[in-house]
Amino acid sequence: MTKPKILIVDDDEVLSLALSLGLKKKNFCTQVLTDGLQCLDFLTKENFDLVLLDIMFPNISGENVLLNIRKHFSPIELPVIMVTSKEEPKDIIACLSKGANDYLIKPVHLDIASARINTQLELLKLNKDNIRKSELEAIKAMVVTYNHEINNPLAIALGHLEEFQIDPKPDTLERVHGALLRIGDITQKIREVTKEEDISFAHYSKGTKMIKVR
Repeated sequence: MTKPKILIVDDDEVLSLALSLGLKKKNFCTQVLTDGLQCLDFLTKENFDLVLLDIMFPNISGENVLLNIRKHFSPIELPVIMVTSKEEPKDIIACLSKGANDYLIKPVHLDIASARINTQLELLKLNKDNIRKSELEAIKAMVVTYNHEINNPLAIALGHLEEFQIDPKPDTLERVHGALLRIGDITQKIREVTKEEDISFAHYSKGTKMIKVR
């Protein structure tokens, strides 16, 4: 099983190293970054499951680092836990309002840190599972929609083609052409519907859904 990757961003090298070693013993994969300014660039080059972010740096505030992260990653895409020596509620609320998922007070208690990290990772997993489930449901609905909407005009077109082979009348060929145009129209409607952010579903049969194209 792949170990969760945790990025520790803190200019206190001693604390960062101690926290990193402790989390490795808790079965996490960790990497330490001491420069808050490099954090976002680092995150765009490597994938991490969670960030432990200090609030205070010499050249930038942790809150600004957090804001930069949130421009590219939502709280449900990349959890960020602030690590702070500030215990004032206003400081903690300020970080949470800017997109932090949680916070830890220095000196960091390893078991508390591990528990809070695992909570955020579990929420991250649930979100990914829900997204995957939604994607699979949409794909299944698409297949059902194509089968339901296209099978009928396709059967008509094939039937008229067989009829045309026996008795090649112009009006028979026109009916084939009309059925094929209907298929093209349905395909275009499905393409347009799937570009919309809010897709409507209709019940088909036995719990199966299809996409509304009308």
